[in-house]
Amino acid sequence: TEEEKPVNWDKMPVDPNGKDVPVHLVILQSSSPEYKDVESKFNVTMTGRYSQILSIQRLQNPMLYWQYVARKKEMNKQNPSGHKNELWLWHGTDPGVLNNINTQGFNRSFKGKNGTAYGEGVYFARDANYSNSYARPDGSGQKHMYCTWVLTGE
Repeated sequence: TEEEKPVNWDKMPVDPNGKDVPVHLVILQSSSPEYKDVESKFNVTMTGRYSQILSIQRLQNPMLYWQYVARKKEMNKQNPSGHKNELWLWHGTDPGVLNNINTQGFNRSFKGKNGTAYGEGVYFARDANYSNSYARPDGSGQKHMYCTWVLTGE
């Protein structure tokens, strides 16, 4: 239901049968606080390293959100009180896996597109400039990166 989704989310569009679509990409207005927050995080390590931000989008996938919330609750129970179990991190990727990530989340089965230096896994970075080196340009020369909460545990 709508009340179980984050308050900043837009209403999910519906398909021809009247059901919510599973994934909704919302283009953020450059004047919005949400856009400015992501832009600010990006510019901490990317200022002077790119020509322009073409778009910042919010990915709305209720199923992935509910899975994240459930895992976070479990992690909060398992780890010591006050432990920070999640961080805002960056993920640069190949444009060929964007739809897979948007619909299924970050998944080791999408491995090998970029770096596998530490073995199979999904890699995130604290700094946007590091993830930028793993973001492969699409046919128009544009790179795609995710800025997302990541459960890190202990």
